[in-house]
Amino acid sequence: MSEENLFGLIREFYDSSLDESHWTVALDRYAAHFGAVGAVMHILTRNRSLLHASNNLKEGVEEYERSWWHEDPMVRTARAIGIKEGIIVDRLVLPEEVMVRGSFYQEFLAKYDISTNLGIIATPFEDTTLSIALQSPLSVEYDGKMQQQMSLLSDHITRAAAMGAQLRSLKAERDTLISAYDRFSCGVAMVRYDGTLLSANDNFRALVGRGIGIRRGKLLAESPQQQRALDNMIAGASASRFGNPGPELIALHRQSSILPLLVRGIPVSPQTIERQFSSIIPAHAVMLLAIDAEDPSDDGCDLVLRALGLTRAQARVAHMLSVGKPPNDIAAELRISSNTVRTTIKAIYSKLGVNRQADLARLITLVLPLNQI
Repeated sequence: MSEENLFGLIREFYDSSLDESHWTVALDRYAAHFGAVGAVMHILTRNRSLLHASNNLKEGVEEYERSWWHEDPMVRTARAIGIKEGIIVDRLVLPEEVMVRGSFYQEFLAKYDISTNLGIIATPFEDTTLSIALQSPLSVEYDGKMQQQMSLLSDHITRAAAMGAQLRSLKAERDTLISAYDRFSCGVAMVRYDGTLLSANDNFRALVGRGIGIRRGKLLAESPQQQRALDNMIAGASASRFGNPGPELIALHRQSSILPLLVRGIPVSPQTIERQFSSIIPAHAVMLLAIDAEDPSDDGCDLVLRALGLTRAQARVAHMLSVGKPPNDIAAELRISSNTVRTTIKAIYSKLGVNRQADLARLITLVLPLNQI
């Protein structure tokens, strides 16, 4: 194998880690380089079992999965002798009788012109097992030099396959998390401690240009003062895991409305990633809940406030007060007297344990997202 071909094959492996549909091509080239009929790769993680095969072995793999896997003598032998990593050649570990007269070789593999195979078994991560098998005719001799080349390539194909498995698992977790965001009626985003946006739901992205922006992957407020407030809140939420909490809630004032964009930062523990991927050092993140005070969810807010002990009428006044409406405007909109509004506000403050409008807004912003869970 020339150096150029060797590096070309290695590139195929790493390309396949980013696009699993490319493994068929990579395994085709891998088999061709060693004169094999084809190649099969099996990736087994905690949550998934995945088989890839070169083109001309796809039918054989389907048949293997359907009816022959339980008769594979290599599987039984590998388990019996406790092979966890390394190269294993069937003709070196199986009795000759099994290969000459056994049904697995004579009835199944012979149909595909396969007489022998060489397998590579690896455990690149604690929860990932990988096996790669070259299926070859009897004319192919796996001499020492060929095994040395395969061993070299196995390091790269193992890393590439394991990287692909990890990326798919992480993507699945990310997609699950993003789908969970959609259960919130407010905007939800996940950011790093430096404000880099990792993911966001549609409601959050709809707020771009209405109090918040995104440039070069980072969140931006409308003014330097507002940016400092946003950065401090994110940094404070991130630092809270060390016992140094920052402001939990900020109001981002904006040019497009007299009402602010209310944003709360919640630290997110990476324990789930740590449990599933022991080899990855996770980065802590912050979840942002953003509520547009100009367009809140009336029904959701009323349900939460009534659960806190307010009547329906009190909940409606509290909601309007929390988004910045003056008492006189509330009275005009509800067609009640200003005295009634003031009396209702006193009752709201008493029931909720607050004594000013800002505290009421903060309380409602903290508990409103609970209605969406």
